[in-house]
Amino acid sequence: MEIKISEIAATKLRLLLWEETTNVALAIRIVLLTSGCNTPSFGIEVIEQKKQMKTKTVQKIPIVWYPDDEQWLVGISIDLNRENGKFIIDHPNPSQLSNCTMQPQGVDNDLDK
Repeated sequence: MEIKISEIAATKLRLLLWEETTNVALAIRIVLLTSGCNTPSFGIEVIEQKKQMKTKTVQKIPIVWYPDDEQWLVGISIDLNRENGKFIIDHPNPSQLSNCTMQPQGVDNDLDK
C-alpha cells in the first residue's frame, strides 16, 4: 500500500510519537472522517498498536489501520502546513462513501403536504 509523507510532516509525526510517555508500542493511524456524503476527510491519531491492525513503516513512522479501512488509505499523502502547523491529508482518488442518509438542504421530501 502506498502512503506518501513529506519530510516536514514525517518529522512532526516522529515528534508526536516521541513525546508520548508509555511502555506500549505506539503508531500513527489515519482516521476516516466524514463531512457529508461522498466527501471523505481524514484525521490523524496516535494510537496503541493492536494485533488485528495492519502495519506499514513509512519514513521510520509506524502507520497502522484496520483491514476494513485499507481502501481509504491507498495513495494517501500527508504534508504539513508551514503557516499553521496542521497536517494536510490528501487522497487523489478517494473511494466514495455509500449509504448516505443526508438529504440536500432546501429539499422537502414530504410529498403529502
